[in-house]
Amino acid sequence: MALKAIGVIGGGVMGAGIVQTLLNAGYGVRFKELDQVLVDRSIKRVEKIFESLRKKGMISEVEAKEKMASLAASTNYGILAEADLVIEAVPERIEIKEEVLRETDRICKPAAILASNTSSLSISELGGMTKRPSNVIGMHWFNPAHIMKLIEVVPGIETSQGTIEAVLHLCKNLGKLPVQVKECAGFLVNRLLGIYMNEAMYLVQEGHQPKIVDRAAEGLGIPMGPLKLGDMVGWDTIYHANRTLQEEYGSRFVLPALLEEVYKTNRW
Repeated sequence: MALKAIGVIGGGVMGAGIVQTLLNAGYGVRFKELDQVLVDRSIKRVEKIFESLRKKGMISEVEAKEKMASLAASTNYGILAEADLVIEAVPERIEIKEEVLRETDRICKPAAILASNTSSLSISELGGMTKRPSNVIGMHWFNPAHIMKLIEVVPGIETSQGTIEAVLHLCKNLGKLPVQVKECAGFLVNRLLGIYMNEAMYLVQEGHQPKIVDRAAEGLGIPMGPLKLGDMVGWDTIYHANRTLQEEYGSRFVLPALLEEVYKTNRW
């Protein structure tokens, strides 16, 4: 199916990057957030990305304004009614995603694809929360979404081939590198990243300075240290993703006590 109007739910750092990427590729974007304060904050995040591109000479001010004009934002799900595909980028908690998917399923046209930006949850389970499991798929972006090329495309048990092909085609139109992976907890990248992030927290827990841990990783050629990455992504997101990995794989992903403490004391 031809994807023209695309919806995005959730305008945090990840959501704003997704919105900007879609706008920059010429798509009309329908954006939904919880309240007007969050809507305005998200729009400013998108504008900031365009401003950064303008300063680098990668886009003119006129072009940036034209692309921003293709963005419609609201606090109401009704704005997604005519979207061909909706990407949810809400917190990595199953109860939140369930509420969002059920409401999106109710409001969207029958042919619309619902894509989840989950980093570790079951796509089949998420699809089962809707009346259109064949149109539900994982579309896992990486932070910062407007820069990182990789997108994991994860079909559920009932996801149709047409849905898979439409999302793969969209990724390529966005200049991204889509990698289709089989459904499992953590998919491909987070099974590697989870151990990496846990080990970084174990090192800090053992008394190593965070900047030393990051410097060691960066010295190996990694563009951003694990602790800086956690600060950018949000340790709540890291916690929920790694908790899912622990529940699925057991002792291989035991959470560091420090990560539990950071999450439970809201230091994220």
